[in-house]
Amino acid sequence: ANPACDIGEGLRVDLLAFSTYTQIDTYRVRFQPGTGTYPITFSWDNIFIGSVCDSMVLKDEFGGSNVYSRMDVGNSASVTNSSITSILMIRYGAFPLINDVRPPPPRTPGGYMLAQNYPNPFNPTTRVTFSTEHTSLITVTVYDVLGREITVLADDEYYRGVYSVSWNATNAHGSPMPSGVYYVRMTAVPQSAGEGRGGSYSEIRKMLLLK
Repeated sequence: ANPACDIGEGLRVDLLAFSTYTQIDTYRVRFQPGTGTYPITFSWDNIFIGSVCDSMVLKDEFGGSNVYSRMDVGNSASVTNSSITSILMIRYGAFPLINDVRPPPPRTPGGYMLAQNYPNPFNPTTRVTFSTEHTSLITVTVYDVLGREITVLADDEYYRGVYSVSWNATNAHGSPMPSGVYYVRMTAVPQSAGEGRGGSYSEIRKMLLLK
């Protein structure tokens, strides 16, 4: 993508599949202009795309009326409408899948889950994995042993799925943190009354930074 924009992490969303194709993955890519301006240009290797799936589509969330590109055919697309700050990447596979050897997609654990960070102990980077069974507002925050907030790793609405974020042992201002014990906390609030199953969720994991 254009280096003058910041790309957010992908979010799995459910959309209707084609009648003759099955939708393998769908990701929402969020972005915002940095030092540059619109148009924002995305580019990719369409030969690689064709090697990992039958077809892939890049389009805006208005039904592809502003941006639409077959990623397995073309190799670039431009966003010219400044009101667009996210696009969808949709991966398709042939149906039925004859002699398919692709592994089944990982199951999403029921409810919510905050896994232990890995590696742990770590230096200087560790990864935190979390999941949600429902569309939820999720915040993942790092604290020190005194309960002071160090940095926020995630703070957004997440769809059903498994996600991961990394922490490079710096605070919110980018300054490196000293060795010691830290805590990562996940809080989740369901965004639909029918998906609560017990209401909000909170869990904490202990992390050890060794330099």
